[in-house]
Amino acid sequence: SIGQSAFYECKNLTEINLPDSVTFIGNCAFERCDNLTKVVIPNSVRIIPDYAFSECTNLTEINLPDSITSIGQSAFYPGLLQK
Repeated sequence: SIGQSAFYECKNLTEINLPDSVTFIGNCAFERCDNLTKVVIPNSVRIIPDYAFSECTNLTEINLPDSITSIGQSAFYPGLLQK
């Protein structure tokens, strides 16, 4: 699992390719990672929680698997929504 706010404001993070062993992402896990551009989420993840990628303003590519059943409040705001 990736805990709540685990990578909050991590400025050096540019791409994320989560392994299949990840089944849980905490709220705000990658919030404000300004240089994050690409995210690949495995089929083992079912929920994208609140604010998970909020304010990742350079996020332009995300791979969401069919396994996703719920996307939380402001999970990608503004990021992808304004591109």
